[in-house]
This record gives sequence, C-alpha cells and structure tokens, in this order.
Amino acid sequence: MKSSYTSLIQDSKNGTAWTTVWSASATVTDTAWQRLEYALPVWTAGSSSVRLRWAMGSGASQNDIGWNIDDIEVLGTGGTGSPVPDFSLTVTANNPMWGTVNPPGGTYSQGSAVQVTATPATYYQFLNWTGDAVGTDNPLTVLINTNMFSQAAFGEILTSNYPTPWWWLASYGYTQNLESAVTTLGSNGVPLWQSYIAGLNPSDPNSQLRLSARGGSEGGNVVLHWNTVTGRVYTVWSSTDVMSSFSPLPNAANLPSTITDITNSINTASPMTFYRLEVQKP
Repeated sequence: MKSSYTSLIQDSKNGTAWTTVWSASATVTDTAWQRLEYALPVWTAGSSSVRLRWAMGSGASQNDIGWNIDDIEVLGTGGTGSPVPDFSLTVTANNPMWGTVNPPGGTYSQGSAVQVTATPATYYQFLNWTGDAVGTDNPLTVLINTNMFSQAAFGEILTSNYPTPWWWLASYGYTQNLESAVTTLGSNGVPLWQSYIAGLNPSDPNSQLRLSARGGSEGGNVVLHWNTVTGRVYTVWSSTDVMSSFSPLPNAANLPSTITDITNSINTASPMTFYRLEVQKP
C-alpha cells in the first residue's frame, strides 16, 4: 500500500458513528504482501452488528495507487487465530415447583448477551435474580464474561388479610374473594387462616389442635400431651389465673413436631393451673 495523504480503517456498530481503528501517519510503501493485525474497540464484544470500512484520500500528485487487500479475518480475543473462549451459564429456580427458567443454561462464547426469563407457577410470583447476574428485570440480559450462575427467586402470593398462601386456599377449593375467604370457618370450626398456621385440614371436622392433661406416675406431676404436624413449632404456656398473663413453661418453647408431651410439676401452693398451646410456623 502506498499513501501520501490519508488511509483509515474504521468500524461501527450502527453504520452512523465510526471509530478509527488505524490511520496512516506517514507515507506507506509496500513491495510485498504483509499480514497486519489491529485490535478492535472493546465495545465490539457483544455487539449484534459490527461494520468495517477502509478509506483513502488522494494527494495532489494523484500518484496514490490505493488499497490492495487479499483476505480479511475477524479474530476473537487471545491473539492471532485464537478462538473466543466459551463459558458456561447455569440458571436455576429456588424452588422448581414455584416457577421455571428459560433457558436453564448452556455454553456461550465470551461477550454473548443471553436473555433469561423467569415464569412463576400459578399462585406464585417472581421476586428477583440472585448469583452472578442479579436484578429484578424479567427477562434479564446476562453478558457472558466468565462461568456464571444465576437463580430466579420465586415466592408465594399471600393474602393481605391474615397472610395465607393463595395456593393453600386453592387446594381446599377457595379461588375467589381470597381476602375475605381466609376468615371463613372450615368444617373443623376453625377460620381458614388459623388452620393454615396450625397445619390443619379445614375440610376434616376432626382436624383440630388439642391439648390434654393427665396425672403423672409420680404425685405432684401432670403430663401434657398434644397433636402435632410436620413443619410447625409448639409452645406450652401456663398461668395460675386464667385472667392474668401466661408465660411459657420451662423448656417448652418452640418445640419441634417430634415432641408431643412434657411432664410439669404441679404448684401445690396454687389451687389450680391453666395451660394453653401455641402453634407457629418456624
């Protein structure tokens, strides 16, 4: 190539704004073919469209012979002939029963822009993305620059009135007017929201939370017994005056469902003791 005026190599991603990759700073005279390599701007990685152009202006002598170009190659990072590295993207859901993700992952070239979408199941909602790609956008565009992991967090949709999951109410046939339905008495005589907290079946009249007491094998003791369900914790409270405040029995707070009874010493100085059972979701 011989030039006494202006020679340029430029690139653009929209065909309007052009960036100069190389320009001649002096007359260039080549007598044989040469392999030349120039680095493209960093923004080129991940661009959906890349355009290249060569320009040359003629000098007053009009002796410039122009360009002689044989082959053109656009190479990935890593040097001449080195391929663009591939990285893995793994996308999961915090609970597969609550929602799905697409795509679930794959292998992509460095600089790829991958759009991932979270789709909540009925009665659930998408909350946010966690991991290497975070945010609340849905879909979310992930720019691949290394091995990456992202998880879609889904959550239950709850009623505002006595927070109760929509899916739980629907499982017992309640799909309309859920804000008022939560206070409806089930067949067990308990409001629906209380049945949910206690882990009861509102369609079963015998599904109730019961606390019973019987005398212990040793005098001065009482054995307290209650029914439990998995996923709940229980606290036994006592008072010597039903009109006054109750307090938890020693070692009887937040008991797991595997414990169904305790033995309590009777206070002989008091004519009677009252007990009550509290159940909570942990």
